[in-house]
Amino acid sequence: MPKIRAFALQQWKAAIAAPKVTTTRGYPWSDEVETFWDWALLELLVQSGLRIEEASELTTFDILKRKMPDSRIYYLLHIKPSKFDRARVIPVGDGLGRVLAEIIRYVKRFYNSESVPVCDHWDLQEKRPRPPAPYLIQGIRHPSTAGIQTIRNRIREISIAAEARRSDGSPLVLLPHDCRRVFASEHLNNNMPVLYMRCSVTPLRTP
Repeated sequence: MPKIRAFALQQWKAAIAAPKVTTTRGYPWSDEVETFWDWALLELLVQSGLRIEEASELTTFDILKRKMPDSRIYYLLHIKPSKFDRARVIPVGDGLGRVLAEIIRYVKRFYNSESVPVCDHWDLQEKRPRPPAPYLIQGIRHPSTAGIQTIRNRIREISIAAEARRSDGSPLVLLPHDCRRVFASEHLNNNMPVLYMRCSVTPLRTP
């Protein structure tokens, strides 16, 4: 995983100075934006431990700003009910906060808007439309939300491009749920409990 994450970040940094390309529909597109979304989707899943359907349903309304008694500001991320049909909130640390801020910046840039626009969203699991909202994962090539399969494909392709390998030398093809396991493993390795987030996460087992 460290190799894949480092590769995604390096690809994005290398593409920042690339020439911009305008599509026939007039939406800005370049290698910078392409590589940005590879990095952003990977980091969003690793930094938050979200299931893929939970990540796809995030909106700007789910970023909650709160104030402590001493007036310090902190942020929480509201996660809609999914597999176990219950909502939860997780704290937004520096890493996750940066990813969310960059996603918002890129979405606004894609639409040339001062805010993340409201759009429709099709719920693939429930086979029904979700309420229109300012969804975070939208504007990836097209002015619409990104589906679960798009996210899954991007995670898969970036791991292949990074030439990641398993311990036996075979290619490592990353799945979104692997990011969730890495999230749990990193918290456990740093002696941080994951139960407070009320997640059912299976950590990676190390020899």
